[in-house]
Amino acid sequence: MKQLLFLLLILIQIVSCRTSDDTSLSITSEPTIDLVFINTDSLNQLNDSTNAISVLNTGITASLTQISDTLTFLSDSLGKINTAIDMGELLETEKAAIESAIETYTNQESMLTREKAVNDSLVLVMNGVKSIINSGLVSVQDITIVENGNQQLFTDSASLYTVPLSFDKSFTQYALTISGNRYSFQVDYEIRQELDVRRNVRLKADNITVIDHTFLSFDDCEICTDGNATFTFHF
Repeated sequence: MKQLLFLLLILIQIVSCRTSDDTSLSITSEPTIDLVFINTDSLNQLNDSTNAISVLNTGITASLTQISDTLTFLSDSLGKINTAIDMGELLETEKAAIESAIETYTNQESMLTREKAVNDSLVLVMNGVKSIINSGLVSVQDITIVENGNQQLFTDSASLYTVPLSFDKSFTQYALTISGNRYSFQVDYEIRQELDVRRNVRLKADNITVIDHTFLSFDDCEICTDGNATFTFHF
């Protein structure tokens, strides 16, 4: 009888614990935002360089066209002189002058063609770098939530960085390091709770807005809720 009573007490405790667990609330997720960083300063410098090379190549192309026309004219002239020499005319001096001119223009043509090829290669490399910059691939060393000192460290470059929002406040301040330079920004938002069938609380943030920053500029989010909000900062 005592053993049966003891087992009954244990069963009651187990049921009580399960009931208590079932009625408790637990936070299963916290709100986040995504960040993209564009090195606009370097991008502008590359744009200036590629534009300058483009202008230079335009001049080279015009010179090559002119040289090509001149070589065509000299070649035709040389052909006529050779015909005249074959017919007995004494035009050796004129022939030598034209051959010398053809050699000079041919050398100029080769030099300009090589210069343009080098310029084209530089533009190709610069455009590749610009594509990488535009993709947002950048090395962020760390991102810190100022309010609580929570810091994320990064060792690899990335195109997208996901950071949490402080769910016990309606704002979060961030400080971060990019290429040894310090930047900061702050976002405001409204926190709400969602309760699933298992009584798990999911914290959500709406109306996320950047209200302060030390970057050159930023692109606002299109969908400004957590999990969807992406802010692009230009530095």
